[in-house]
Amino acid sequence: MRPDEEGIREADLPAQAAEAQANPRVPCAHADTRGAERAQAEAAEGPQAPHGVGKTPCRRLSPWPALRNRREFQAVYGEGRRHAGTCVVVYRRVRPGPVRVGISVGRSVGKAVVRNRLRRRIREILRLCALRPNQDVVVVARRQAAQASWEALRGELRALLEGSGALEPAVERRSCGS
Repeated sequence: MRPDEEGIREADLPAQAAEAQANPRVPCAHADTRGAERAQAEAAEGPQAPHGVGKTPCRRLSPWPALRNRREFQAVYGEGRRHAGTCVVVYRRVRPGPVRVGISVGRSVGKAVVRNRLRRRIREILRLCALRPNQDVVVVARRQAAQASWEALRGELRALLEGSGALEPAVERRSCGS
């Protein structure tokens, strides 16, 4: 072993740590002086209690797989049947497998906040409806949907889904939100 500048070899260092030193952190005038103590106290071992208001994890509203890419949407537009209303247009394509849903809200509907709110509303209406398996459903929002009330949007979307045959015949979850 080579000695360092002070002439102490690494092998001569004690294996035990030196005595605990004072906290090197110097808090600002407005800082919480117990911050370091609290951080060490919170880092306890074992299971920890969950944080937040609700103890259960949140559940996604969408119980079905979604149409994700352009090719899937184009297949529904090309091969599916179109049912138009004043607020939304519903496209439905029959195919084997579980129901898949896509929601399209273009920029002409409004700014991002308006489009996202409308997307959430449509997703909730679809979640409350019992959709048949073996189909793809695409809901395209029109400009009028941004100003439509919840009841008007729900009623029109439900009527279009019933007219297209996308809903289960007698089984509906809370009657599509009503």
